[in-house]
Amino acid sequence: AALRALQDEGVLALGAGPTVVRFLPPLVISESEIDRVLAAAAKAFE
Repeated sequence: AALRALQDEGVLALGAGPTVVRFLPPLVISESEIDRVLAAAAKAFE
């Protein structure tokens, strides 16, 4: 469910086992994009 929630928010992430999520950030990423991903992750893992 958390992985789907991240993908619905536009975050590229893959499952890497039953308790691991791999994030796939771009090579160049801004601080605001990192903040957006962290906010989406916090919401997804509630």
